[in-house]
Amino acid sequence: MKVYARCNDAGLVEHIFSEVFEAPEETDHLLKEGEGDEYVHVQSQYQLYDQWGRHNYIWDEETGGMRELTEEEKPPKPEQQPSEVEVLRQQVASLLQQVNILTGGAD
Repeated sequence: MKVYARCNDAGLVEHIFSEVFEAPEETDHLLKEGEGDEYVHVQSQYQLYDQWGRHNYIWDEETGGMRELTEEEKPPKPEQQPSEVEVLRQQVASLLQQVNILTGGAD
């Protein structure tokens, strides 16, 4: 059984699959070959993206293999967004301030 990696134009790995479930395209790269479950159920063996949605692997043409991207090679992490609870707290605080202004209450 053969396992393949499919990359985008930049060489970033976007899909890893076994030939058992999918036929490889001409541009796919042979990743490994062998027998057993590890060559059939391959999706669970690789985390293609990190928690910020950045690619974890790239196909290295020089070595002819897949390698993990270093943190320095990845794009910057996106800025952390406030949680839904924090957004609601900010909205409530703003509304209370408006009510106090309209009713002449304390700020």
